[in-house]
Amino acid sequence: DETHLLSAQIGQFITIACRKNKTWYLAGINSTNEYKRIEINLNCISQSIKSLSIITDKENGKGFETKEFEVTDKNSFHISLNPYGGFVTQFVIDSSK
Repeated sequence: DETHLLSAQIGQFITIACRKNKTWYLAGINSTNEYKRIEINLNCISQSIKSLSIITDKENGKGFETKEFEVTDKNSFHISLNPYGGFVTQFVIDSSK
């Protein structure tokens, strides 16, 4: 089991990745009243990921929606966060392959 700080700025935003057995959890939160576009780098995960389904705030801030994100060859992607918004996802990686 492990936890990684992916990116953060004090008083601005934070993104983390946690693993329990084969399941990874990613989460992030924007702690400002401005929109933020941040890069999420997944190099802490030993296997490459092609895409993720992420639950995030709707653009109007009322409710949630699932969005698909393509992960680049550099094992990263960009996400836009609403003011005081966030995201969460989970996925399983079978390291025995």
